[in-house]
Amino acid sequence: MSFGRIVNVPRRKIGDKTVAEVERLARRRGVTPFEAVASLLPDAEGINAGAAAALEAFHRLIEGLRAASTALPLPQLVERVLTDTGYRDHLRDGTPEGEERWANVTELTGLAAEHAELEPPTGLTRFLEQVALVSDVDSLDGGGAGVTLITLHQVKGLEFPVVFIAGLEEGLLPHIRALEAGESGIAEERRLTYVGITRAQRRLYLLHAFRRHLYGAPQLAAASRFLDELPKELLDIPGRPGAGVPVNPRVPGAVRAAVHAHAVRPNPVEVAPQRFRDGMRVGHARYGQGTILKSTMTRGGEEVVIRFDTSGVKIFAVADAALEMLG
Repeated sequence: MSFGRIVNVPRRKIGDKTVAEVERLARRRGVTPFEAVASLLPDAEGINAGAAAALEAFHRLIEGLRAASTALPLPQLVERVLTDTGYRDHLRDGTPEGEERWANVTELTGLAAEHAELEPPTGLTRFLEQVALVSDVDSLDGGGAGVTLITLHQVKGLEFPVVFIAGLEEGLLPHIRALEAGESGIAEERRLTYVGITRAQRRLYLLHAFRRHLYGAPQLAAASRFLDELPKELLDIPGRPGAGVPVNPRVPGAVRAAVHAHAVRPNPVEVAPQRFRDGMRVGHARYGQGTILKSTMTRGGEEVVIRFDTSGVKIFAVADAALEMLG
């Protein structure tokens, strides 16, 4: 299945007929399709010369990336995959859909950066464990003890004693695409939220972040408008130290105001002053030299976005990174 999904994406002049022939050869030999490609020529009667050359180039590409996976840190490996396969150019085709798909890949590269300090290929293994695309909803054991992680689209028809719904924020729930679609899109997101809420048998927790990183950039998160629509008498809003008395979430703008008040309240932790500015050249022991694209002061201290000359774009909390000013 993996072979079929990637062998002609982006297009490499390897058609469905050629793929079917490779799979036939693989079954006859008792090997994987990729292993069959490695020795095509003796049995390639159903594959023309052009397709055989394309398959040979694909085999070299994958073998090269396999070798790189044992030598390169994960962020560099991801950049190598996107470049060598042509997947970046394949997605960024100038259409809104292409840019949205590329934004998803950008988010994936941000996750990869969290494993930068692990020696290869351990970082790749851990990363793949986190982003596995297989869904277990069809084999879900509702009677087992444990936590079930599931999307709102998959949860219909199921019930749980306790339910947590995370990410109740403008742009997530309702999703940004629903907001762009107008009232019809928001109504569908409201219905989806209702489905999630009614999955809870005894207790329901509704959660939103005060600040989150989205596509690598920190943003103040506004609480979802759906929180304003819940009956006040059914809510129990826990207080936080210094947060004041919880407000009525049904008052227009009250939840958003509470989020903002929490985000801008005096910081109880002394943070170091801002050291870097846009355009500065810096050095890092692992990633080499780079240029500061953006420096932001957050509640936890200074955060910088750096474009390294050979390692791509990365985000650091200055307090946790050994950065050297150059020049």
